[in-house]
Amino acid sequence: MGSKGLGTNIAITFLRQGLGLVVTLGLVALIARTLGPDGQGKYALAILLSTLIVILSNLGVPSANVYFIGRGDVSLNRALRTSVMLWVALSVIGVGIGAGIIRFFADRWFPGVPEHMLWITLAGVPISLLHAFLVSLLQGLQDFHRYNIVLFIQPVLAFVLTAVAILGLQSGTEGALWAYVLAWLLSLVFAWWALAPHLLAARMTPDEHRIKRYAKRCVGYGWRAQIANNLAFFSYRSSTLLINFYMSPATTGLYVTAVAIAEKIWLLSQAASQVLLPRLSELHTDEARRRRLTPLATKLVFLVSMGIAVVLFVFAGPLIVGVFTDKYEPSIGALRWLLPGVVALSVARGVSIDLAARGRVDLNLYVAVVTLASIVVASVLLIPRYGINGAAMATTLSYLLNTVIKLVLYYRITGVRWYELMVPKRADVAVIKGKIASVRRNDL
Repeated sequence: MGSKGLGTNIAITFLRQGLGLVVTLGLVALIARTLGPDGQGKYALAILLSTLIVILSNLGVPSANVYFIGRGDVSLNRALRTSVMLWVALSVIGVGIGAGIIRFFADRWFPGVPEHMLWITLAGVPISLLHAFLVSLLQGLQDFHRYNIVLFIQPVLAFVLTAVAILGLQSGTEGALWAYVLAWLLSLVFAWWALAPHLLAARMTPDEHRIKRYAKRCVGYGWRAQIANNLAFFSYRSSTLLINFYMSPATTGLYVTAVAIAEKIWLLSQAASQVLLPRLSELHTDEARRRRLTPLATKLVFLVSMGIAVVLFVFAGPLIVGVFTDKYEPSIGALRWLLPGVVALSVARGVSIDLAARGRVDLNLYVAVVTLASIVVASVLLIPRYGINGAAMATTLSYLLNTVIKLVLYYRITGVRWYELMVPKRADVAVIKGKIASVRRNDL
């Protein structure tokens, strides 16, 4: 397991995500300024296809690896062998699904996007799928040093290669998409490099070859986590697809810009979630510590996210116009409408991780179904009338609903009330000060 303390791991992960944010915003700005709203919309929609396929076909293997390795229920060797076996089968299925979508539904689901761009991103599906499997092993081992290096390399490579393709080779949107695929390929190489020391140190147990047993447990836990994650992802992106359906790729590009900025508020909640899942899984025999840890981490995430949202609300105009030019001025209103929902969902994410660490991914699944249904209905009602602002309104309403349901479920399971996850107490301040003073101690 990782040698650093929980607070240190969260801080390092958050720092990596913060640096990744700078790089990602640089990439978004580069594409927006060079390709314009139309080119950016086509780029985003093409990448959306490959991302959807990876999420649909991963069968929850990454989540299961983190859960079972964190609990100490499976060795690294067995988890790796099982992951590779499943990756081969799932890659074939995923590419097949993607090919079918492009062949039969591209005109209806991705209007205005040339088919060859969709084929380019489909080539990256097996690469990014295996990358996700390998990274999950590092996360389960709580090796957040190498984990963060691997995840930071990908956006850096994407930025550099995209800049070369667009500015150097003048290859436009198509070149940017090839750069996206190549960045994943090089990142996969780094993932193997990061995992190598653990594989060399791991011992092979007598029954290590019996991977079918873990594969069954992995899929049994993973498919529920996968469906919940899939539905959550569709909830996040359904408004994007509906905007493109009702309007155009150019309008989609405006909304994607607002979403890209708003969702960066989740950097801290994502960092906390990535560190907390293996740790909370590890604490499955210590309920008292788990009930202290989740509210404290969730509370801190909520307060910081709220502060960032207030700053973004006030400076939304100068930020968007200054970075993306005045062509993106319509994105300002959408960004402001997205902020309340994004902050609320940062709380729901903390609860979701606690439920997953308890093996209750089924509850996350049920909530995801309700969330997706609500955002689709609200989007259909609001987008035709209010455009991208309507999409943002629909998104915020569904995120608020998700959060309320999660808070109720968490209370029924743990007895912890909603305000204990959001309102700080003096004891919390004392704990945080202690953690800052002893940031290098693993005392959680």
